[in-house]
Amino acid sequence: MDAPRVLAAIPGTPPPIERPKSAELGALSNALKESWKRYKKRLKKSRQKLSDKRVHDLRVSARRLRAALVIMGAVLPRFKAKPINRRLKKNAAMLDKARDLAVQTEAVRNLIPSHPALSTLEKKLISEKQTALKKGSRKLKRLETKKLKKPLLKAIAKLGDEGEKTNWLRKSIEAAKKAYTNVLERKKALDESDPMTIHRMRIAFKKFRYMVELLKSTGYSISDARMEEMRQFQQSMGRIQDMKVLLERLAEAIRDVDLEKKMELLRIEKELLSELKMLAHDFIDSADKVESFALTPPQPKLAISRAAGF
Repeated sequence: MDAPRVLAAIPGTPPPIERPKSAELGALSNALKESWKRYKKRLKKSRQKLSDKRVHDLRVSARRLRAALVIMGAVLPRFKAKPINRRLKKNAAMLDKARDLAVQTEAVRNLIPSHPALSTLEKKLISEKQTALKKGSRKLKRLETKKLKKPLLKAIAKLGDEGEKTNWLRKSIEAAKKAYTNVLERKKALDESDPMTIHRMRIAFKKFRYMVELLKSTGYSISDARMEEMRQFQQSMGRIQDMKVLLERLAEAIRDVDLEKKMELLRIEKELLSELKMLAHDFIDSADKVESFALTPPQPKLAISRAAGF
C-alpha cells in the first residue's frame, strides 16, 4: 500500500494534498445541472401540450436557470453568461402574452360571482388565451436549444478545477449580494402611486431569491422558514402586478362596450383601483422586511468557511 493510502486510512490523519473537489462545490455543480435538466424537462412538456401551468413552470425554470448563470459567471470569469441569459429571456418572452392572459382570466373568474358584468370579458379572455397558447406552442416547437446546452455543460464541467482556484463560495455569495444591493436600490425608488416601481423591485427580488435557493443547495445555511418568507414577500409584490395588468385590460373593455355596461364596468374599475392602492400602500409599509433577507458569511461548516476564504 502506498504512503498516501496508509495516511488516509489512519483516523484523524489529514487527507492527501491532491484532493477531489469539495462536496459543496460538487453540490453547486449538481445544482446547476439540475437547473438545466429542469428547464429541458419543462420545455419538452410544453412542446407536447401547452397549458397555463406549463407556461408558468417553464418561465420559472428559465428564471432559475438565469440566476444560476449569474453564479457561474461569478465563479468562472471566462464564462460568457450574458448571451445565454439573453437567449433564455427571449425564449421565455414568447409566452408573456399567454401568461398575462392566464392571470387575467383567473382574476376575472374569481370576480364574476360578485360582478356578473365581467362574464363577457371572461369569455373574450379565454378565447384570446387559447390563441396565445397555440402561437406559443408553435414557437416552442421551433426553438433551438443547442446554443444553450453546449456552452452551459462545458462551463459546468470546468467548475471542479477552476472553482477551487477562485474561492467559488465567496464569489457566489458576492454575486448574490450584488443582486441584493440592486433590490435595495429598487426599494429606495418605491412610489405608492406608481405600481411599476414595485414591479421592478419584484423582478430584482426574484433574481436574488433564486440565487439564494441555489446557494442553499450547496450547504449555505438558510432555513426553510426564511426561504418561505422570501417567497411570500415576492408573492405580495406579484399580487400588485396582477391587479395592475387586470386594470389595464378592464380599461380596454370599458372602451368597447355600450353605455349601460360601461357604467357597471367603471364601478368595478373604481373598486379594483381602490384595492390596488391599498395593496401598494400595505406593501410599501412593510417593504423594510427585505432588509432581513441580507446574506451573511457562512458559519456552520468549517470546510465551507475555508473554501470561501472567510
